[in-house]
Amino acid sequence: MSANENDVRRFFSKYTSMSNIKTNEIPKCEQDIADIQEMVDSGRFSEEEFELDDYRRGLAYFFGIGEVRNDDAGLRYLKIAADAGNIDAMNMYGFACYHTSMNAKNEPEKQQWYEKQAVKWFKEAAVMGQTEAIFNLGVCMIEGHGTDIDEKGGMRYLETALKKGHPRAALYIED
Repeated sequence: MSANENDVRRFFSKYTSMSNIKTNEIPKCEQDIADIQEMVDSGRFSEEEFELDDYRRGLAYFFGIGEVRNDDAGLRYLKIAADAGNIDAMNMYGFACYHTSMNAKNEPEKQQWYEKQAVKWFKEAAVMGQTEAIFNLGVCMIEGHGTDIDEKGGMRYLETALKKGHPRAALYIED
């Protein structure tokens, strides 16, 4: 395993559940995160931060890449990119909303709002064929996050994600 692959696995194990897959199986949105991390590691981030598009700037802020963690700014930039039609931003804005909802457990209205936003944006991106969004929507439907529980519908989304090559879909279907 190359040093680069080790770095990618280390990064994903910190931020996602992707630490056990090969780098060539990493979904695009998570590869985008690794690309920004590579900018940080190579010392280019501070020079190029403001050249990033809203999507990548949102990723950097939301995931704290380059020591700029700011969830509100991350959500704001991801939303701008999602509203502009970037399907990867739609998925990641949904992802950011979903994770923000987890931090709002003591505020049920806020938690529900973020969960519904997550599902809304996963649906938007899934309709456009974004594989990670298809997977995320299936998980939300099965677990009842932001929507009523619909195990059959959720499984259909997971099966579609699997057919499109999503690396975690098979593991989730088996469970």
